[in-house]
Order: sequence, then C-alpha cells, then structure tokens
Amino acid sequence: MEKLKSIFDTIKNGVTLKEWKILGIFALIALLSVGIYFLLNAAGPNESMTETCYTQQMEIAQAIKMHADEEDVFPAAENIFTKLSISQDKLHCPRDLRDKTTISYGYNAHLANKNLKEIKNPEDIALISDSDNAKNILLSEADFAVRHDDGIILAFADGHVTWGFSLEEGIRLE
Repeated sequence: MEKLKSIFDTIKNGVTLKEWKILGIFALIALLSVGIYFLLNAAGPNESMTETCYTQQMEIAQAIKMHADEEDVFPAAENIFTKLSISQDKLHCPRDLRDKTTISYGYNAHLANKNLKEIKNPEDIALISDSDNAKNILLSEADFAVRHDDGIILAFADGHVTWGFSLEEGIRLE
C-alpha cells in the first residue's frame, strides 16, 4: 500500500530530476540511432546519379529491343532517339556536365539495320552506352565516355544492362 502511495505522490508532485535525466538519455540515444541509420542507408549523390543513368539506359535499350522485335531488324542509327520517340529527359546522363539538352548516350551503329537472327551472342555486344560522340553513335571504343566512378554503364543487344565495365575489358561492337 505504501508503494502505491509513493507512485501517486510522484504523479501528483511531477517527475523527479532522476527521471528527467533518464528520459533525456533515452532521447539522446534515440536521436543518435536515427542519425546513424540515415547516414548508413542514404545513397550518396553519385550513387543516385548512376542509378538514374542505369535506369535510363535500360529504358532506351528496351525501346530499341521492342523495335527490333517488331521489325526483325535493329533501327537505323541516324536520329535513332527521335525516331523511337524517346523523351529528352531520358537522354541526358546526370553525370554528364554538358548542357542538359545534349544527348549523353550513343547507339551501336554496327547493329543498325541488322536482322536479329544475324547477331551471334547478343549478350556480349554493346547496344547503348555513355558517349560524347556528337552523332550519338558508337563506332569504336573511343566513342565511350567514362562517367561513373571509373566505369561505364553499358546496355547490351539482348537488353540487359551492366555497370562498372572498363574499356580494358574490351567491348564488342560487332
């Protein structure tokens, strides 16, 4: 009965200094935990830009692949992105420091007008990649642009996309 009385006295008289200190410590631990959680799980700006470029190249590769499936040939290289009605915002890599209206990607011109059945091992042949080529085509390894932490994002003729390719690994265009 006496314990119950002391609890009611505490409630009636307010919170003690000791209880305030314990509450403060719990609040501090909670704030630190939340802060550390967000620091560890937040994607850095470079990672999110790389993910955006990866997604854009995947969407472009799917549009080209759909055209190739419907027509049985890959599209011609000239004005490919306009012909496929790909919006301008999908054509600029966020890591490309040039004007945002500049197209950041190149299409493998060696695949233009080729029949799907003619292509052996499409999983090894580049389709789309970061490029600084003014005509937005890939003709040689010189046309690739390395923008993503010493690697490039590369979409292949079978539709899959990979990140981290280096030019030293050798990229097949034909």
